[in-house]
Amino acid sequence: MNAGAFATRHIIISLLLGLIASSAAAFEDTQTVPGDSLERACAVMVYPDGMYAWDYVKTNIPFVSYVRDRMSAELYLLMTIRETGAGGCEYTMTIVGQKRFAGMNDTLVWCSRPTDSSEIVRSDIVRTLKMGLMRYVARTPIGARIAITYKGGAKPTDVRDPWDSWVFSLSCSPSISGSQVDERRYISGRVSVDRVTPHLKLHLRASSSYTESKQELPSKTVHLIRRSNSFDALVVKSLGDHWGVGLIGDAFGQSYQNKKRYYDISPAIEYSVFPYSQSTRRELALFGQVIYTDVTYQEMTIYDKTAEKLLSYRISLPGSIQEPWGSIYSSISWQQYLHDASVYRLSVTPMISFQVAKGLWFNTMVSYSRLHDRIDQPRRHLTDEEILLNLKSLASTYEYSISVGFSYTFGSIYTNVVNPRFFGG
Repeated sequence: MNAGAFATRHIIISLLLGLIASSAAAFEDTQTVPGDSLERACAVMVYPDGMYAWDYVKTNIPFVSYVRDRMSAELYLLMTIRETGAGGCEYTMTIVGQKRFAGMNDTLVWCSRPTDSSEIVRSDIVRTLKMGLMRYVARTPIGARIAITYKGGAKPTDVRDPWDSWVFSLSCSPSISGSQVDERRYISGRVSVDRVTPHLKLHLRASSSYTESKQELPSKTVHLIRRSNSFDALVVKSLGDHWGVGLIGDAFGQSYQNKKRYYDISPAIEYSVFPYSQSTRRELALFGQVIYTDVTYQEMTIYDKTAEKLLSYRISLPGSIQEPWGSIYSSISWQQYLHDASVYRLSVTPMISFQVAKGLWFNTMVSYSRLHDRIDQPRRHLTDEEILLNLKSLASTYEYSISVGFSYTFGSIYTNVVNPRFFGG
């Protein structure tokens, strides 16, 4: 067979194989693509928001489409988390309908126990979300492909808590690190007791830490030891949906800085503009307390004091809002000492994050404090070594920080695909 005939036959065979492959691909597409395209066109578009591991949700709830832009979504899904009195977490899933689901809003709540593993928590959250999404999915053609089962049999019973809502926690964290020229040892421990009911909130915590470090310098070896012990307590009585009264106390002792030991005790009252039941979405409260302080110093202060007893009052206005368009947090507080009106502290901290346009987010944070309460400053001049090693700190009349940023994202609106490869890279 000559070369021309061989080449002709090779071309014919290649064409036939190409036609067969194209036909198979076309057949496969007719079997899968139209169905997938139909599901994609009909699937509810969801924008997930909140500090949560959404990859697990996307993997286990595949019957909706996840988008990366709120304005393209039909459902805005906000996950908010707060700690419960038992040491678990309360997960609030707020669903806000948009476009064809405008006005169809829902709120789901699920609580974890402190003994639940991460797998139990995330699987139960997915189960709760599936139930919450059914009212929306049922209005699409995909609803015909959903099957609902019931695992019943148990009868409702009253909850009997042998611990009567008391929760105890113990922790200990020793560590050691070093190299040829330095070494550091650290150990800390904590004990906490909590009891939270709808009418009473009790929190007690004691902690202690010990740090020892050695640093080899060209001229000498620096050896530092730091000890600290603290205790704080909180008792709050609920007075309806808007009021709370309580007592706050804390004590502290340390081997560095100039406050050797002190304790505070203060009665406090709070008025919440919004009902406490709405705290996962919006908060605005007026908080006030009168503080009694007894302090002993390491060395004489600039006011010739080695110990003193002080009275002060503190008023603060904290607030936060979480909405589909973004979130706002702010806090304003004022503390003034009664023995001298010139001794005070004013702090302002607003934070804003909102969506300006499709794909465009703007974030800003400002923090400013006016400080005229550093009455614990040592009378003598501090050495450079004490300042650099954070054994003592210089006084300042103000502190501030400013952060402004924006982000813009464009391209495909879908974020359904999860690819966990190289997760440790």
